Amino acid sequence: MARRYVAVWFPFFAIDRWRSARNAAAPANDDPFVLIEAHAHGPRLAALDARARALGLTIGRPLGEARALEPALQYDWIDASQDRATLARFAGWAQRWTPLAHAQQPDGLALDITGCAHLFGGETHLLQDLRARFRALGYTTRAAAADTPGAAWMQVRWGDGESIPRGHLRLHLNKLPVEALQPDEATRETLRTLGIREVREIDALPRAGLGARFPELLQRLDAALGRVPEAGPSRRAVPRFRTRLVFAEPIATREALEAALDRLLDALSVQLEREVRGARRLDLTWFRVDGSTQLTRIDTSAPTRSAPHLKRLFLERLDRVDPGFGIDAATLVAPATDYNPAHQLGAGGLLGERLRDAAPLIDRLQTRLGASRVLRPAPLDSHVPERAASFAAAGGAPARHAWPVRGPRPLLLLPRAEPIDAIAQVPDHPPLRFTWRQRTRRVLAADGPERIEPEWWREAGGALDRLLLTATRLGDEDGDEDDASPVAIDDTLSPDLPDPSLRDYYRVQADDGRRYWVFRVGLYQPDLPTRWYLHGIFA
Repeated sequence: MARRYVAVWFPFFAIDRWRSARNAAAPANDDPFVLIEAHAHGPRLAALDARARALGLTIGRPLGEARALEPALQYDWIDASQDRATLARFAGWAQRWTPLAHAQQPDGLALDITGCAHLFGGETHLLQDLRARFRALGYTTRAAAADTPGAAWMQVRWGDGESIPRGHLRLHLNKLPVEALQPDEATRETLRTLGIREVREIDALPRAGLGARFPELLQRLDAALGRVPEAGPSRRAVPRFRTRLVFAEPIATREALEAALDRLLDALSVQLEREVRGARRLDLTWFRVDGSTQLTRIDTSAPTRSAPHLKRLFLERLDRVDPGFGIDAATLVAPATDYNPAHQLGAGGLLGERLRDAAPLIDRLQTRLGASRVLRPAPLDSHVPERAASFAAAGGAPARHAWPVRGPRPLLLLPRAEPIDAIAQVPDHPPLRFTWRQRTRRVLAADGPERIEPEWWREAGGALDRLLLTATRLGDEDGDEDDASPVAIDDTLSPDLPDPSLRDYYRVQADDGRRYWVFRVGLYQPDLPTRWYLHGIFA
């Protein structure tokens, strides 16, 4: 498909934006108006209206000279940052005509309308709609289409502003002045000396000499004529799954927004089903009549194309949409998708009932609370209990490791194992009685031991040292150390401690009705004290 590009130019962009921001019309007394900017040698002209240009004023001229020439000259300070922000906003708003649109600072837009014109009744109707909408916003606009971005840019600024038919680039560009090729001041002076005034005269020169003398001009001319590739306005990949909706009249009520959302989701679901894909992210863009857009984005924890489920997620954020004076177009895009085949359903009934998929619930919680506030346990590559799991975003990538097959683990794992005073038969028997938090409990039944050895490949001062912090600070009941910070074992106490190289865990049933997870540090050594810890509670 032959490509087509549109260049949009706002000849009085800064002036129009200034008046639009202040709801100010052109002066009734026909006084010329300019915007000025600060300069080392005093204020200089930065933007001119049509009357100022008719007086022969030029950008960069000192304000004092301009007012000496025209005492009735009106002026104000330019806001360049707001101009850039407004033009960037217009580039987003221009995606109502094509997904490939970007700003051309300081006063233009570039659009790739390949394959889009038929949606508006043809290229002519698209340009008419574009000009009319910007005119309604108070901006003087010129727009032209051509086979190359450079040709469209030259035609809209230096030509008659009309589109160039397919295959007629050379015929139209040769009529333009040589300034359309953007020569620098030295090159312009040289061309003026040689008597070269139009592009046709440049094109008629021998290419070898032209390339040696004016390489930039030759490159721009060849790009505009389509002789060499030219970068178009596309700066990102166009989403494969995209649907749009244009309203005959602007909508503003919630009921109308929900109806539009239904139509967009139904159309996108058909596209996804045809390609056996499911959406992981959806971007819903509302185009307001005031030249601004509003984006509503949702993410899913698993690929899905269920329109009812996706609608529930969007409804959580629909109240944040401000229609302003009305919304006249909307697009729904799935920038991220995954393979999502159909699944066989169960037979139903009590025997065939399956656990419901948790993904819809996760999606709704994330949409309402935020993705960072919905977590799930994820396994880690470690067999040390305090290292074996962590919490990750529920909608994130699946864990890299599977849950290991180990013995029973308590529902409550203490942030840090707490020391207990225990009486036990040695060398490998469970405790008969233990005191935890100033209360003595008698053991009725026990199971174990389950031996967990250290991870020898880890450096010293790791999780095991943090776990045994209490043993190294005996008698320090008022410590407020951070559980998550590594603390090395005090070397001066190590001779009085059993070997902390491994742990023997026991599941014990106490007389208070609870089941505890306790462990002994190291192997039994007659000459060293035995240290016991409570690490978790089963029930």
